[in-house]
Amino acid sequence: MVHHCPHVSCLMCLPISSSVTVLGSVTRDTIFLRVYDSRYISHMVLVMSFATAYASTAISQLQQRGVLASTIACAFPAVSSVVMLVFWGVLIHVPALVHVTSILLYMWVEISGQLLAQQFWDTCSGAFNVTESKQYFGAITFGSTIGTLFASFGLIPIMRTYDVSTEGTLVVVALLQATIGLSMLVVTPIPPPRGGPPTSVISEIQRRSYLKHVCFFEFGATVARVFVDYSTLAILGQYPEATVKAALGSINGVQSFLMMPLQVVAGPLFTYFGVMYGISTLPLAVLLFGVTTYMSS
Repeated sequence: MVHHCPHVSCLMCLPISSSVTVLGSVTRDTIFLRVYDSRYISHMVLVMSFATAYASTAISQLQQRGVLASTIACAFPAVSSVVMLVFWGVLIHVPALVHVTSILLYMWVEISGQLLAQQFWDTCSGAFNVTESKQYFGAITFGSTIGTLFASFGLIPIMRTYDVSTEGTLVVVALLQATIGLSMLVVTPIPPPRGGPPTSVISEIQRRSYLKHVCFFEFGATVARVFVDYSTLAILGQYPEATVKAALGSINGVQSFLMMPLQVVAGPLFTYFGVMYGISTLPLAVLLFGVTTYMSS
């Protein structure tokens, strides 16, 4: 029974993490557009890229020094929960600092989202072997869909019914992050890396063509995401705050609903054909939907 605890915890944490991502991004974008024009989104993306890279490097250095991945996965959500509460307090009680607070909140939501995802997949890599990863990939990513749908069509409408303010959403995000930290306590500690001379990440990427492809794909996916986010926020920035919050939540929900068929078949397809064949079709899908969107406008 103990052997299955990491599996159960991983399957439970991703829906909560996805809810955190949706609520955090909706709150972040709404508060930022309340103060700044949407044209400054591109500046924030550049700043977030450096901040996220620095944070990821810091986490990697902790792991190289022998800190257990499960310890980081448990501690970071707790720390982020406290940070969210601090942002809530500053926004409520020191509104004069909203110009600075909105920028810092924008950066922290992105950093915490990236690191939560990184720690989740690090934990999964220790809890599942290669065969299990391919088998459960669809189920794990399906949990992300459930979490997004729950946040978009469940939590956001409920908070709207009870007149929870945009700032109050940060308290909900903090509670969800604390829940992630507590649930990670049941994960069996992952052994630290074996001793030996550290391997340079750059040299490892240069040596393996597979890693080069993954880096290039991540670069392309990020560029596409930035363009889509910028276009979306530029349009929504013309509407009132309540409309922006509702629209962002609905967009996330509909997107996840459309992803459900793909996630159901992802596990069997990746098991039979391999992960790389599945990834190679994603640029074609982006091109197809980009062309159809352009034609519809």
